[in-house]
Amino acid sequence: MKELEVQTESIKDCSELKDGIQSKFTHLRKALEDLQRQTVARIEQEQSAALERVGKNWDVCKDRLDVLGQHRARAQSLLACPEHRTFLQEFPLLPPLESPEVLVPVEFDVAAVIKPISEILSSISRLLLEDLPACVTPRAPSPAGPDPEHAQELAVKAVAPLPKCQLRAELLKDHRNLTFDSETANRYLEVSKGAHRAKHRAGRVPGQGQGPRFQPWQVLCTQSCGPGRHYWEVKISSHSVILGVTYRGLPHEQQQGHRFNIGLDGGSWGLQVREDCYLAWHEGRAQKIQEQLYKNLGVSLDYGKGLLSFYGLGERTKLIHSFHSVFTEPLYPVFWLCEGRVVTLCQRD
Repeated sequence: MKELEVQTESIKDCSELKDGIQSKFTHLRKALEDLQRQTVARIEQEQSAALERVGKNWDVCKDRLDVLGQHRARAQSLLACPEHRTFLQEFPLLPPLESPEVLVPVEFDVAAVIKPISEILSSISRLLLEDLPACVTPRAPSPAGPDPEHAQELAVKAVAPLPKCQLRAELLKDHRNLTFDSETANRYLEVSKGAHRAKHRAGRVPGQGQGPRFQPWQVLCTQSCGPGRHYWEVKISSHSVILGVTYRGLPHEQQQGHRFNIGLDGGSWGLQVREDCYLAWHEGRAQKIQEQLYKNLGVSLDYGKGLLSFYGLGERTKLIHSFHSVFTEPLYPVFWLCEGRVVTLCQRD
């Protein structure tokens, strides 16, 4: 009966869960209303611009038609002239027709406006499951009672697996389980006990050794990637993260004018996840990539072919960017994390 009383109180005490759900749907309704207004305004803006271009083309055609009508009237008047001498004198005075004015191209692609909406709506279910109260967060049972840090890693594993498509199935054949090298981690980066999770803390992490640590907020993986094919997957908590690969000689010092040093030289390559786009970094140059932002990312390295590719893992696996190079040394996965960010190395059996 004592157990039943505890159970009853536990069932009745759902205020945290209800508040969490209500908050989620309140934010969701507001976000959808904002999205509706923005989308309707965007369609009306595109419609107005397209109609304006059509109107300009109409005016151009009308003016051209008037010119042709005047030219035709003068030509017919000359043809009707009974005297050849008068015709020969007047004909050279007939002005030549100028090339017609080029029409303004008209583009009205509603599908391009609608596409982001479908992507957002397909993500709503995943959005609702994020950051729910702990009472409904799926956790992996463990009879041994793991420590809180390890329990958090198990909870990550208990989340529903990503959907598999043919491309991802091929990539997973070369999957490697990686771990963070805590000896290289910046003093604000906390590496979990299993070395599968790195978090940027608000203060310095106590009890770290005196290894060759990065001055930027970076950490290397312990494992290197040499000849052959390699693939790993990571989960990021939010944007403002860089994932890449580097030779072992990546400088540990802060680079002037940069908060990171991944992709600033010829021996490292990185993909920066920003709030509104991606930046592909190599040799200090950044290539902007407009693509849907993913929280689950895959990295594929074909060392022999000199091919490094980054993939977004969603309903379908999509290529974000590829680097082509000639690799001469073993490569180490490397990460940069902004304040409050978390990167988890996905593990497979």
